Amino acid sequence: KYFIPDFVESFSRRTCTNKFSQRAQVPKLNSNQEKLEYASLIWQVGSPYSDRVAFNLTVDSEAVKSYDWYGVALESTQSEIPVANADFAVLVFETCSLVSMSASDHHLRRAQNSYKLKDVHCSKLNGQLSVTWNRYLKEQDYSGSALEEDKDYTLVFAYGKNPDSESYSVSSYGYRSIHLSNSFSGKVSETTGSSLTSLGSGTAALKYAELKWTVSSTKVDFNLTVDPIVVFSYNFYTVGLKIPGGTFTENNTDYAVVSWDSSGVHLLQMNSFGKAINATKHPDLKNITSKRSGGLWMAWSKELNSANNETLRLIEGGQYTLTFAYGLNEQTQQSNTGSAEISLSNNFYILATFSYGEVWGYQATEKGNLYWRVPDSTNGQPPGTVTFHLKLDQSAVSDYDWYQVGFKGPSGESSIKYADIAAVRFKELNVILKNTFNSDSPQDSKNQIPFSDSIVGFNTDGTLSAIWNRKLNEISNETVRFISGDIYSLVYGYGHGKVDSSNSEYTRIILENGFFNSKTQEDSASVVLELLGVVLTQVLF
Repeated sequence: KYFIPDFVESFSRRTCTNKFSQRAQVPKLNSNQEKLEYASLIWQVGSPYSDRVAFNLTVDSEAVKSYDWYGVALESTQSEIPVANADFAVLVFETCSLVSMSASDHHLRRAQNSYKLKDVHCSKLNGQLSVTWNRYLKEQDYSGSALEEDKDYTLVFAYGKNPDSESYSVSSYGYRSIHLSNSFSGKVSETTGSSLTSLGSGTAALKYAELKWTVSSTKVDFNLTVDPIVVFSYNFYTVGLKIPGGTFTENNTDYAVVSWDSSGVHLLQMNSFGKAINATKHPDLKNITSKRSGGLWMAWSKELNSANNETLRLIEGGQYTLTFAYGLNEQTQQSNTGSAEISLSNNFYILATFSYGEVWGYQATEKGNLYWRVPDSTNGQPPGTVTFHLKLDQSAVSDYDWYQVGFKGPSGESSIKYADIAAVRFKELNVILKNTFNSDSPQDSKNQIPFSDSIVGFNTDGTLSAIWNRKLNEISNETVRFISGDIYSLVYGYGHGKVDSSNSEYTRIILENGFFNSKTQEDSASVVLELLGVVLTQVLF
């Protein structure tokens, strides 16, 4: 019943075969030194972007249980480690987020002039943590050395416990010389103390989701993590595997369909080995577990080298076409599909081919972005509602307690007075309505958003999403009237402790799909006026 894509415009093949796996010497910091647990770092130069290098760091479950963070850095010198000017990418376990830090005196501190960590994706599987990111080659705004292909570097790793907001204390560290190329694979002899080696997971970054797999001697463990925006707006996500080659069709594909409703998260195996797509009569998916919290994840296992007339035989290292689709009530749109060519092996990474065809309104904010969608004839938005999606950077969540966006009439006053406010609280992971109609500081509104009309959770890229619905064309003494196509003043801010009007900034938006403004200051009002002028011209002429 679920829609499965029957076409794809193009394929993208990016196989990350340049695995770095080795045993590394670890200097002893003190008599209470703890053993370095297993980890692996993989890189791909020039993929998926020619001017960047892609990294993948996987930390084993034992380290995740025993410590709070794990960091890696590349340094061009051979000086004592940690190098004072080394710029670390640090994976924080509790939030599954990546931050940039600088090393000195056995501590890592927030970097003042750090490398830009791009396209960060963090995920959890079987107790392991895995994070991928991109970094520019030959980057100039840095505190350490720029990266160049085919150059020698010192790879530094460090880990520790109990991070605070400013400084991370290093429990232990190690280092190894590497060559930054796609053909490098280094090994050193095992030494007493610790090791730096692990089998990572294969990963496919999908649209609003991530599929990971770990291949063992007898089976493959799959884990599909779905972002909150899909969980909120749709009710199924499907992934399929088939043998590649020839014209791409839906035939002979083995599907795992993850669906969700008020009763929980469900997994159904389907196939197209006959003339139609049907539920598999003899499914071979085992060890099924799931969890829904903001977003959701579904895990299952499948035996290697085993198949029947309705399932696909999986072979370690085999090449497969991966397809995905998501939608609502067994229907989906072309923009909600995509594909990738994968290798069923550990330490494989690829970004799937897909289209960003969904049309939302967009306004850049400090430390985040605000999106909205009103009903039209194509998007399936529930009639009479506007959906807001606030996507916040990792720094906003790690450094503050809350973030708020307020709506008011298009007055020239850049204040939070007379604002209808949605506040996202990070500790509680919820959205509450506040207003300043009768006070200069935000007060709780009497009518709150129903539980079913909001969701807050972390995305596969490490950001935080808060999504909520508001009614169109309704008003009260504590709310503004949301009307599709109208202009609004948008006030946003963030802070610590109780939600207040601190750090507030101001801009203007038009509540319509397709509105786009990447500016975050008040001068963006000119963009709104220009766009309004275009609309009036179309109406008058």
